[in-house]
Amino acid sequence: MNYTKGTWTQASQEIMAIREGYKTEIIAVVSMTNDDFTANANLIASAPRMIEFIKQLAKEGDQKAKDFLQTLDLS
Repeated sequence: MNYTKGTWTQASQEIMAIREGYKTEIIAVVSMTNDDFTANANLIASAPRMIEFIKQLAKEGDQKAKDFLQTLDLS
């Protein structure tokens, strides 16, 4: 599985990838009108940081992290 690396940020109803030297890229559009919108958008925007954290845990030998990355085809 490939994913867009970089800093993702939430702006309006869009999740944007901010990559130095590249133009801003829309990753997702979150269409919600309830109170969960901001929480869901922030969760999506934090995905690259979470993956990098899990990769570090796997590198340090954490078996659950290794297993999780394998389910995402990122091992």
